Parts: sequence; C-alpha cells; structure tokens
Amino acid sequence: MQSNFRIFFLALVFFHALGCSHARKNLGISKLEWESYSKSHRNALASNFNTMVEERRAMVSRNTENLIYHGYLNVEIRNGKAMFPPDFITWQTYRPVNFRIPCNQCQEIALLNEFNSKLEAKLEICFFENALYIDPSTHDTDKLLGSLAIYWSPLWQSGFNYENVSSTGRVKLNDVTIEVHQINED
Repeated sequence: MQSNFRIFFLALVFFHALGCSHARKNLGISKLEWESYSKSHRNALASNFNTMVEERRAMVSRNTENLIYHGYLNVEIRNGKAMFPPDFITWQTYRPVNFRIPCNQCQEIALLNEFNSKLEAKLEICFFENALYIDPSTHDTDKLLGSLAIYWSPLWQSGFNYENVSSTGRVKLNDVTIEVHQINED
C-alpha cells in the first residue's frame, strides 16, 4: 500500500513539474525568471494566460459571424531574430516563414531556429477587423490579440514590407521584416 502511495505521489510531483514547465514555456519566461517567482505568483501568471487565450478565442469567433470580407493575407516573416524555448533568454535567427491567414482568424505559426531545427517557437498571429496582430502579450490585456498590430493599408493589395519590426509578446521578434499581401476572394 505504501509503495502504491509513493508511486502516486512521485507521479503527481512529476506531472506538476511538467505542468509548471509547460506554463513557463507558454508564457515565454526563462527558467531563472520563473523560479524567482513565488508559487502563488506563478499560478496567477498561468491562470491569467489561460484566461487571455480563451478571451482571444471568444473575441475572434464572435466576430466571424458578421464576416463581410472573405479574403486572406499572404504573410512572410523573415530576417531579424526571435526568442526560443526553453530558455527565452537570447535572440536567435530563424528560418523565414510564409503562411496564409483568413480574415477573422488566429493561427499558431512555427518559427524554426536557423541552425537547430529541433528548436521551435510558436508565434501566434490574428487577422482581425482589418489589422494583423502578431505575438500576443502573455500578461498585458491591452495587447490581448498581439503586442504588434499592423493596420490595414491600401498598399496590402499589391504587397508591402514592414522592416525592422519588433514585438514584446512571448516570442519577442526583433528587427524582423514582415511582408503583407492581401488576396481578395469573391
């Protein structure tokens, strides 16, 4: 009986540690910074993050019902640097990434480290109400959709480059180039 209890207790500790590690990575916080917080502060950060994710999901899905524009954006993110898990301490180069995002949707884009394809950062993107939101904050509710907002421009119709752009969210893009090209669907 004691042996079963010990196994259960060790499994509980392991899964709790795994959950804490997962929360820290979702927040984009280095291990050193995470360990400097009290347990109650860590729990509050994780809880606030989960609440913000749900609010963002609900906000976007509510507005999908009234969708008038039926196009999407072709987006390329290149140059510059980003922070990668598990450390989130230093900026590192990544491989350029191209993707499509429909209006009033959010996506998670994988940024792969340029020199180590096993290192991957999850970059969240939303195209919502004529703005492209990139890299949401994990704690600032004013930056719920993205710590970087690029608002619609007629230049999107032929494609436009935004250069030396940075964000303050989880991935903390630094001096990147973002090319946005709007594609209309009838």
